[in-house]
Amino acid sequence: MSEPEAKLEPIDLERQIFAKNPIAWFETWGWIEGKEVGVLENNPEANWLQLQVGKAVAWCLKNKRKIQLILYKPRQQGCSTITIEILYVLGRCVKMKILVIGGQASQTDNLWKILRYYGDNDKFDWGNSWDLNETRAVCGNGTMWERETAGDPNAGRSGNYHAVIATEVARWPTDGAKNAGDVLNSVLNCVGNGEGTCVVMESTAQGPKGPFPKTWAGAVTLEAAQKGEVGNGYIKIFAPWYVFPRCWSEFTDGDTPAKLAERLKKAGDDKAIRLWKELKLQPEQVKWYHEILSAPECNGEPQKRDREHPTTEADGFSASSPSRFDLTALSEMDKYAASRANDIVYGNLTKQLHQPYRLCGFVPCDIKNASVAILEAPIPGESYLIATDNGRGESWTEGADTDPNAIIVWKRGRMSSRGEWQHGEVVAALCPENREDQPFLAEHCARLSGYYGNCMVVPESNKGELLIEKLREKGVPIWGRERKAQDTKDTETQLLGWETTPETKHYAIENLATYMMKRNHVGTGIRIGLQWIIDEMRTFVRHKNGTLGALKLAGCHDDFVMALAIAVACESSATFMAPLAGQAFRPEGMPGEESGHAGHW
Repeated sequence: MSEPEAKLEPIDLERQIFAKNPIAWFETWGWIEGKEVGVLENNPEANWLQLQVGKAVAWCLKNKRKIQLILYKPRQQGCSTITIEILYVLGRCVKMKILVIGGQASQTDNLWKILRYYGDNDKFDWGNSWDLNETRAVCGNGTMWERETAGDPNAGRSGNYHAVIATEVARWPTDGAKNAGDVLNSVLNCVGNGEGTCVVMESTAQGPKGPFPKTWAGAVTLEAAQKGEVGNGYIKIFAPWYVFPRCWSEFTDGDTPAKLAERLKKAGDDKAIRLWKELKLQPEQVKWYHEILSAPECNGEPQKRDREHPTTEADGFSASSPSRFDLTALSEMDKYAASRANDIVYGNLTKQLHQPYRLCGFVPCDIKNASVAILEAPIPGESYLIATDNGRGESWTEGADTDPNAIIVWKRGRMSSRGEWQHGEVVAALCPENREDQPFLAEHCARLSGYYGNCMVVPESNKGELLIEKLREKGVPIWGRERKAQDTKDTETQLLGWETTPETKHYAIENLATYMMKRNHVGTGIRIGLQWIIDEMRTFVRHKNGTLGALKLAGCHDDFVMALAIAVACESSATFMAPLAGQAFRPEGMPGEESGHAGHW
C-alpha cells in the first residue's frame, strides 16, 4: 500500500503559485514606492501592461520555454516595476544568477532601487534570507543579483547568467568601444537557453535603428506565440496610452464632449479627432490626450506626443527618431515615397563604344542586378544636377560596414506653364550599398549626366581626386568653387568639386533642413520618392559634441543625405536640358512624364 501524499501547507501552495505566475506575488505581498514622498504602497493592482507581462511569463513557464520578452516601455507606467518583480520572485523560488544592466549608471540605479524595495519590505516567508548592498544582492537559496552598465565594454563577461534585465537598450552608448550592439550581444551570450532562463529587454524608443528596433521587428506578440509562431524567439509587448487609467481627464463644470470636439477642431488636433472616432475612446481619454499636447514634455509638438505617449508602435518608433530633420516632414516624405513606389524602375544605363554619353540608353532589370534607380526619366525643358558623396571604394577600405557611394540626380523646381510650382525632386539615384572603386563610380556619374542632358556633376572633392580626374577624362561638366589665387592679386581660379568642411557641411545640412520645413512652399520645398534616402535622414543627428552625421550604430550611414544636401545647395548650377533630335526620352518600362505628383500633397 502506497504512502499517502504529504499535504502541502498553505505557505508551500503560495510558493508554487508564485513560481508559476510571479505576478501573483505582486498583488498579494508586493510593495512599491508611492507617488507621495516617503510613502510605500502594498498589494498594488497590476495595470494592463503589467498583466500582459505576467501572462507572457506564466505562458513561457507553463510551456517550459525560455522567457524572452522585449517591451516597448511607456512613460511612467510601471514597466521596470513589473520586470524586476518577476525576477525577484523567480530568484526567491529557485537558485539563479541574475544580471541587471542599464545604458547608464542612473538607469541601473533605478532598477536596483526597485529591487531593494521588494526585498527590504517583503513580509512573505520564502524560507530563505535576503541581503542587498550597492553592487550585489543575495538570498539564502543561493540566488545572486549583479549590476552593470552598458558603458563598460566588458559588461557581462564575468560569467554565465540565468537571467538578464536590460533596460533602455535603445539608448545604450554607441561611441567607440561602447557600441550598443556589441555590448548587448556580449551580455546575451552569457545567458543559457534552458527552461526557466530569462532575457527581458525594455526600452523607450529612440529611432528606427539599433539592436532594440531590430529585435522588436523580429519578435511576435503573445497571441501569435500561443498559435505557434516563433519569430526570433522574443515575445513583444506594446502598451498604447489609452489602456492606462491615468490617461484620463475628468470634465469640469460646464465642459461637455461637444465643447471638447469644438476645441479639438479649433486647435487643429486632427489626430485626437481621428482616434476618438476610430478607437471609440471615452471623451475623458480624448481630453487627456489633447491636454498632454500642451504639457512641458510635448510642448505643443504632436511628434513629441507620439514619442512620449504612442498610440501604435509605429507611431513611437517614427516619432522617437533623433533626426536633425523635421519629423513631420519625414512622415510626409514616407507617404510620398509610398505613393511613388510603383514608379521606380531599376536598371542600368548602357553606352556603346565611342558613343557620346548624351546617347546613353536605359535597360530595366531586377533590383539585384541594377546599378541605378530611376523615378522619373529625363524630360526636355527641365534642369538637372548630379551630386555625389563618394567613398574611396572597396579596394581602399576594410571592415563590414564601410561607407558606401551615393549619387543623387536632382531636378530643380520650377513654375509650370499652368502656373503651378513644381517642387525640386530626387528623380534618380545610384542603388544603395554601392562600394565600387572611384573609376567605376565615375562611369556611373558620366552615364547619368549624359542621360539627363549632360548635366552638371558636383563630386565631393574630399578623397575624390581620382573620381574628379576620371570625370575630366570623360568630358563630364564638373562644378567648381571659386577661390582667390594666392600668387595673383586679382585673378580667380576654380577648384573642382564640393569640399566638405565643418562649415560647408553645416551650411548644406541646415539649408536642406529649411527645404524640408518649407516642403510645400512655392519657390522652394522638396520631394523625396526613394525610401532609403528618407531612412538615412531619420538617423542623421546632431551629436553631443555638436557634429552632424549618422547615428553611431552599425548600418547607419549619411552618404545619400550628404549627396542630397550638396545637390540642393548647388541647385542654381542645374543644367537646362534641351531637346535632342531623335532621342527617345521614354524608353520602354519607364514611368510616364505626367506622374500627377506636381504641386502640393
